[in-house]
Parts: sequence; structure tokens; C-alpha cells
Amino acid sequence: MIMVAGFTSLVLAQDVPAEKKEDKKETSSFSGVIFMEYMQDLADDHAGVFAVNRVYLDWKKGFGDIFSVRVTTDALYEKPSGGNPDNEGYELLIKYAYLQAAPEIDPVKFKIQAGVIPTPTIALMNNLSGLRWIGNTYLGNSKVILQDYTIDSSADLGVTVSAEVMKMVTISGAVVKGEGYKKVQAESMVYGPSYYGLVSVKPLENIYINGFFRYNEIDSATTMMYYGGGLAWKDSMIKTGLNFVGVSYSNGTDTSGYFLEAWLNVNLDSLVGMPVLCIGKAGYGNFEDAKQGIFGFGPGWQFNKYVQTVLYYELTYDDSAAEDHNLYVKVEAKF
Repeated sequence: MIMVAGFTSLVLAQDVPAEKKEDKKETSSFSGVIFMEYMQDLADDHAGVFAVNRVYLDWKKGFGDIFSVRVTTDALYEKPSGGNPDNEGYELLIKYAYLQAAPEIDPVKFKIQAGVIPTPTIALMNNLSGLRWIGNTYLGNSKVILQDYTIDSSADLGVTVSAEVMKMVTISGAVVKGEGYKKVQAESMVYGPSYYGLVSVKPLENIYINGFFRYNEIDSATTMMYYGGGLAWKDSMIKTGLNFVGVSYSNGTDTSGYFLEAWLNVNLDSLVGMPVLCIGKAGYGNFEDAKQGIFGFGPGWQFNKYVQTVLYYELTYDDSAAEDHNLYVKVEAKF
């Protein structure tokens, strides 16, 4: 009986295949987003303009647990330059194209990106506000409040390394070419390299305390730096925040200034049972004692996770008492 039982157990054991550890499969995704708007200059009844501002196509592919690649194209409208209407039209650029490694050594999650990468500060602010479809953060569109000075680009050619500790503290550093993703294929490097640093702390689930800087060697005699910090709140209903940013240029003589930016993005669906949006943005800049500001707000509607729209009023002004009043209908469509 013992021999029979043993033989039966051996046969049954042979019939049951040994468990194999599944190999991690490659994953791939493709998505896109379109930003559209109709703008009416309230001072001119005949100045209405419809535009498709941006078209992003995004492809991601993962290779196991650690490695992935991302390629994002950016189609943007270019206005005529130099009075030549032949320069008007859409331009197709590579917004992102990078290899990423994301190893984990508990309790730290690392992320390393190399190629045409998102710049750390603008990427964080767009994520916290959820308002890229309304317009660039003022770090990326500083010329509207800093006397036409541009202090950052949303993507550039370089390397970034970040570490997230216990989902509470994220530290990032990056070194990039310095000219922005629109010029990564330029034959000569006009600007020097740029260096970024970023610290983001989450003391509570929805609160973010951020500090950041960028140092840019424009040429052998000229440097630019911005630095600042801010406080933000982000949950499924409310996204809001405030940043203070100092800016300095040095090219034999030093010039400096600062700007403030704030945002509000509220979805009232969980409160009133309808996906009503309340959206606002504000920026105020003082550079070389020249003051400029921009303020916008409006109600919107989120039809679903793919489409949302807003009726958006915007006031732009400067210390010469010049003002622009514009009314927009803005739409974001994802697929």
C-alpha cells in the first residue's frame, strides 16, 4: 500500500507542471491631444480668430519593469515672421524623445531620462494645475509678463535624474542643452548648458511644497537664472497653487525682477452632480521696474474624460495703462 501510494503521488506530481515565473511583456500605448480655441478681441468686433493651437501625438513603449521609451510630436502654428506670409503655417517638431530607466530600491523610486526630455519645473507645474490646455505656465510663457524675456522651455535635449522617497519627497536634477526643444537640431550651440534643481515635498496627501531653480550659461559673458518656490493643492476636485519666481540676468550689468503666478482649476461634479468647471489663472511681473500682468477666468464643462471646454475672459495690462481684453472659447480633445 505504501508503494502504491508513493507511486500515485509521483505520477500526480509529474502531471502538474511546475509554476513558471511569467516574463514581463512589452507594453505599448498611443494617444493624442488637440488644443483648439476661438478668440474674440473685445475692442474689435471684427477680430475673431479660430485656431488649432497644438496637436500632440504621444507613443510610449515599456520593456519590462525598468526601461521604456517615449516619443511625442508637437504640431504648432507659426505666425508670419519678417513680414513674409510664406513663413505662416504649422510646424511639426519632436517634443519628447527619450529613453527612461525607473529602478526601485525600496523606499526610493529612481527615474532617469535621456534625450529630448521634459524640463523639471514646467512639467511639475503643468501636472499640478491641469491647465496646459488653457495656456503655458508663466515659466514657459514668461514673455507676457517679463518684458518679452523668455526664461525656460518645456522640453530640451539632455539628461534628468530624480528620486522619490516614500512618496513624500522628490528631488530632481537635470542638465540640458539650454536652447529648448525647438532648436535641439541646430547646427551650432548658441547657448551654453542649463542646470536645473527641484525639490517637491508632500507633507500631507494633497499638499505640495516646491522649490526650484534654473541656471543658464547663455554665452561666455551672459548668464540667466530663475529661482523660486510655491505651494499647491491637488485632488480630484480642486487644483490650486501659487508660485513666486525671481529672475536675474548678468552680462556685465545685472538686471533682475520677479513674478507671481497663481491658478485655480475646480471640477464641481462630486459636489453638484454636474461636471461644471471653474477656471482661473493670474500672473504679475516686475522686471527692470516695468510691470505687466495677466488675469483670466471663466466657467467650463467637462463632457467626459476626453473632451472639456471653457468660456474664458482674459485681461492683459502693463504700467503704461495699455490693456487687452479678449474672450476665448477653449477646447481640449483627447484620444
